[in-house]
Amino acid sequence: CWSFVKENWTRFVDLLEKGSCLLGEVASYSTKNFTSSEIAKEIETFFSSQDVTGIDISIKQALEQIGNNSKFLSKDILLIQSYLTKK
Repeated sequence: CWSFVKENWTRFVDLLEKGSCLLGEVASYSTKNFTSSEIAKEIETFFSSQDVTGIDISIKQALEQIGNNSKFLSKDILLIQSYLTKK
């Protein structure tokens, strides 16, 4: 989903208008479920070159969620692996 959004970002901006609530949701929903700090950096770099006026908070929250996901995964990875292998 993120790859599609990134490749078609200008189309999303044209369709949904700069700063619109829906544009912020597209940015957030396509990014917030990652767990990798490398992907977070990629997302941050991408949006740093875009006009994110009006959606900057959505992007910031998505990046914070990625950080939280990463912390959760690194903290509980062994427990998660054990649980999944028993299923």
